[in-house]
Amino acid sequence: MTWIACSQRHHRDEHGNYRDVLECSYTEYFSERDIVLVPVSNALDRPEKVFEVAGDGLLLTGGDEVDPGLYGGERRDEYVVSEDRDATEHRLLEKALERNMPVLAVCRGLQTVNVYFGGGLEDLNADEVTHPPDVDHDVTLKDEGLVQELGGETATVNSYHDQAVSLETVASDLEPFAVHGDRVVEGLYHPNHSLAGVQWHPERDDEKPIDRLLVESFRESSWYWG
Repeated sequence: MTWIACSQRHHRDEHGNYRDVLECSYTEYFSERDIVLVPVSNALDRPEKVFEVAGDGLLLTGGDEVDPGLYGGERRDEYVVSEDRDATEHRLLEKALERNMPVLAVCRGLQTVNVYFGGGLEDLNADEVTHPPDVDHDVTLKDEGLVQELGGETATVNSYHDQAVSLETVASDLEPFAVHGDRVVEGLYHPNHSLAGVQWHPERDDEKPIDRLLVESFRESSWYWG
């Protein structure tokens, strides 16, 4: 069995109390693949202590927006931002990389990784960005290993996001391996770490071949790309 630390959403309820939230779809999806998720509270001063019991990897989950203040962007009224979550995930990512742990980042998680390494984000509602909301679409694979393994240069993925990494805003330390259209980065990795992120949600659909490779690579810390 593989024990993985994972991040959570951070919300204030109707009584003014903060709550950490992890969708059951993550737990169900990964448990079916013999991966146990250990949720990390956003209220901990040293969240990396969880690695003492869940030291096989780190999962950065989706949901809500990364604070634009972290990359010099504008915070819109509709954004749901948690400074505590951003701080927790950055701390977890820093300590996971120091320990050479495998890291998988999903949707917002990919954006967190990009911002952590000095990149930025774009708002998909901007006129210059075209991206299909809430529908499946194809991405172009940029890694020869993935193309050979999947038997084609494209893969179909879902879409549930308002912010995005573009080819113009991707951090210089990271390499895209999946792109939608001519600008939106849907998959990226770090060439010197066991780290990969995808903009789509593998846990929300029936498993596709690219998702199977993604999870197997994460569990074995042996990436197909890079």
